[in-house]
Amino acid sequence: MADSVNIGRFDERITLLSCETTIGTRGEKVETYRPVRETVAHVEPATSESDASNNIFSGRSINITLYRVKEMDTRWRIRWRGKAYNIKTIDAVDRISPFVRVYAEEAMR
Repeated sequence: MADSVNIGRFDERITLLSCETTIGTRGEKVETYRPVRETVAHVEPATSESDASNNIFSGRSINITLYRVKEMDTRWRIRWRGKAYNIKTIDAVDRISPFVRVYAEEAMR
């Protein structure tokens, strides 16, 4: 049986940002993120992560459950509580569910 989703836990407001890639004046790639949609979601910090020396630290990544957005892909970002996160994976909750689970890491720039 598929994982169940409790929409009553969708208690955080997030903004989905699409990526537009253009060429700058010097021929460099320029990525611009534009807000596409505000929505509600369930957000929780991802489990602790470890570095190359196996030292455990609190990660800067989150797991998000939200309604599926057809156009969303891993080039998009999510803004939550003033911070931007790069989308790393998008997984369907199940084949016919209107929900997806997203894993995202804090953007460094």
